[in-house]
Amino acid sequence: MFQHQSITKNEIEEALKLLNLNKSPDIFGISTENLLYGGQSLIYHLKELLDITFRLCYIPDEQKLGIVIPLFKNKGSCKDSKNYRGITITPTLSKLIEAVLKIRINPDIIKYQNPLQRGFTRRIAPFNCSFIIEEFHKECVELNDQTIITMLDAKSAFDAVNHAGLIRRLCQMKFPEQSILIIDNLYKNAVSCVKWKNQISDTLRIEQGLRQGNSTLPTSKKATHIGICRTDDDSCKATIDENLKKARRTLYSLMGVGLYGENGLDPQTSMSIMNTYIIPIMLYGLEIVIPRGRCLETLNIQLKQFLKQLLSLPKTVADLAIYMISGMLSVEAQKRC
Repeated sequence: MFQHQSITKNEIEEALKLLNLNKSPDIFGISTENLLYGGQSLIYHLKELLDITFRLCYIPDEQKLGIVIPLFKNKGSCKDSKNYRGITITPTLSKLIEAVLKIRINPDIIKYQNPLQRGFTRRIAPFNCSFIIEEFHKECVELNDQTIITMLDAKSAFDAVNHAGLIRRLCQMKFPEQSILIIDNLYKNAVSCVKWKNQISDTLRIEQGLRQGNSTLPTSKKATHIGICRTDDDSCKATIDENLKKARRTLYSLMGVGLYGENGLDPQTSMSIMNTYIIPIMLYGLEIVIPRGRCLETLNIQLKQFLKQLLSLPKTVADLAIYMISGMLSVEAQKRC
């Protein structure tokens, strides 16, 4: 028989802070804000409810019903189901249980985590990994050595986790028995339904996600690694092209709030939004793949085009006047700051 560890008020309050705000309510119409701002009386009842749940290691099947919403990935044909990502909205109370579990077992998970892992690790940026790859590639170019970079992507990694294998792994890591039983019960009899065009399908039992199949490992002349586009000839140009596409989409999406030239927001506000939302997207990853020559010129041309558009300046205005009026720096100067 496992030893019951009672739920405390502090655990409930910390778990509520871990939940994301401004998210869609669950199938019962309950959102995170309902629990977070419910007051001390609600926190007391949540503590009592979760304490019973953990003592019995039992979660009602109603709290295991998720709503799957297909979201288009903005690439490929919208008629192909492979180009959609399924986002599951789980009951808010289940999220609270998971948050309490995370508080309890996360210190043990970190002990078993590979020290070289950068993704999904607190206070560690995966971006640093790309810097190592770039420096290695530059050294090989200087030494005239062949460079072969192999990237392995676990396709649909979260969807392909086998529940039984997950529980077995937790037992091997000697996690507390109570936590293992709660996690096992969370997945037992879990069901989901698909919401599409305001209609909800019949429930589907979830044993695991999509299987990866036996597809062979492909080779590619172009791959994206943490936002940086790697190619076999010119990674810098490919990365800048992608950055500029994202920057243009961001600019167009902000037109609704008045981010356009004449009759829009005042210049000071427009430049502030430009610095906050658009410039970081334009220059992302360029600490790693350093732009030179034509690539740098492309960035400067696009930056000046944005500034002329937002400030309603004529196309023939001098470059110096653009930077003086906007208070912005050229791309070269911004990369040095």
